[in-house]
Amino acid sequence: MKFAKILVGMGLLSLFALNARAFALLGPIQPWMQASNGVIWPGDIGGPMELTNEYR
Repeated sequence: MKFAKILVGMGLLSLFALNARAFALLGPIQPWMQASNGVIWPGDIGGPMELTNEYR
């Protein structure tokens, strides 16, 4: 019975994962983003974005 509950739970989670959407607050580096103003550092792959400007 316990195995059946786990199996059903995993099945439901996989169904929800199919509809999952994602966004990132990390986006392309803009010209104003410099290490001198503390926004990015060497080796960073992106810069911060606002909540309304999410980047995918």
